Amino acid sequence: MATFADDPNWHERLDWTLLQNGCLSLYLKKQIMAEDVRWLSSNSYVVRAFDCKAWTSTQVMIDAIGTALAFPETNVGLDALSDLMADVTIPTQGGLALVLDGLDAFFRANPTDTFHLLDIIVIRARMHLLFGRRLLALIRTDDPGVVFPPVGSTQAQWNRKEWPLSDRIA
Repeated sequence: MATFADDPNWHERLDWTLLQNGCLSLYLKKQIMAEDVRWLSSNSYVVRAFDCKAWTSTQVMIDAIGTALAFPETNVGLDALSDLMADVTIPTQGGLALVLDGLDAFFRANPTDTFHLLDIIVIRARMHLLFGRRLLALIRTDDPGVVFPPVGSTQAQWNRKEWPLSDRIA
C-alpha cells in the first residue's frame, strides 16, 4: 500500500508537506504547531503529546512514551524503546503524530539521549512508511536557533511557516 495516492492534490496536504523532508518538523510558535496538530487530528491521525520539560531523566522519557503508546513494558532502555517503536500501532488511515513540546529543554540536559530518541523515531518512521503507515514527530522548541544533530542520516527541518530565521525571531 502506498503511503499517499498518486494524486496531484496530495502535495497540498499537511502530512505530505511534513513528510517530504523526513518525519521530524521543528516549531517555535505554539499556535502554528496547534494548527497543524488540529489538522492531523481531523485527518485521522492519532496524536500523542508530551511535555518534554517534565522529562527529568531518560527513564522518565521512556516511561512517558511507553505509557502513551501502550507498550507492554515501559521500564526499558533505549534499545528496547527502538524495538517497541517498531511494533507500535499506527492506523492505516491517517497515521501517528508524536508532539514533543519543549524538547530543547531535555536536549540541553540530555543531548546524547535526545539524539538517540530522534534517531529511533526517524529510523522507525522510515520502516513504517515501507508498510504504508505514517509516523510524524512535531517538535516544539523555545530556542529559535536550536540545531539538533542529524539523525537517521537527515537533519530535522523547520516547518514551512517558520522556515526563515526571521519568522522565528520576535
